[in-house]
Amino acid sequence: MYVRFKDAAGNISGAVSDQIVLDTASPEVTAPSQELLVGAALGTTAVPVRLRWSGGDATSGVARYQLQQRRYVHGAWQPWSWVTSGTTATRLERQLDPGRYQFRVRAVDRAGNWSPWREGAAFTLVAYQERSRAISYSGSWSIWEVPSAYGGYTRYTGRRGYAATFQFRGRQVAWVAPRAGNRGYAYVYLDGVKVATVNLYSSSYLARRLVYVRRGLDPSVRHTLRVYVMGIGPAGSTGTRVDVDAFLVLR
Repeated sequence: MYVRFKDAAGNISGAVSDQIVLDTASPEVTAPSQELLVGAALGTTAVPVRLRWSGGDATSGVARYQLQQRRYVHGAWQPWSWVTSGTTATRLERQLDPGRYQFRVRAVDRAGNWSPWREGAAFTLVAYQERSRAISYSGSWSIWEVPSAYGGYTRYTGRRGYAATFQFRGRQVAWVAPRAGNRGYAYVYLDGVKVATVNLYSSSYLARRLVYVRRGLDPSVRHTLRVYVMGIGPAGSTGTRVDVDAFLVLR
């Protein structure tokens, strides 16, 4: 395309050329995945989940993404969220009530072209409170009634060698416990192998924290997560206490 410019005095410029690109191609986007968030706070009824996806458009760039969700998988898709992003990858963090979900995402570029919807795999969130039959305790664990706990209660002990054992099937698992000034250390074992040492001390009280998260598990296998009380606390702690508020499973 060639253009000339004319000013108020009637002077005409030389011809100037420019190239116009007509963008009719749809942007690319991947199906959303989901993960439990270590360090996040469990809501009083809801579970913190991070959704991840990626997308791009080589010509115009992605203007924004639209996400939709449905519960129980066979229900209707519901409008859920818009995310503005000019990057090639993005994420969104939300609190979801326990239940079965599916998410889908699509992208629109700056030229107005939409991608097809990309549906993520359906998943189920399950919360097991401290009195669940899926959890067994060795030694004497006390019950603590406190409004800030998930479901209003935790179980706790500070005695070395006492343990809480949780059996489950799923792709991800999380241990939920409060952090406070009198808390100590615990080992975490997964399927008989020590995988983490968790420090529950905090100078301020932090309720319902996901203090340990493991992803990438085989959902067809029955797994065992064991919290072993070490009976010691870090410098600054006034105790060795370890709590079990809940266990979370994403399957």
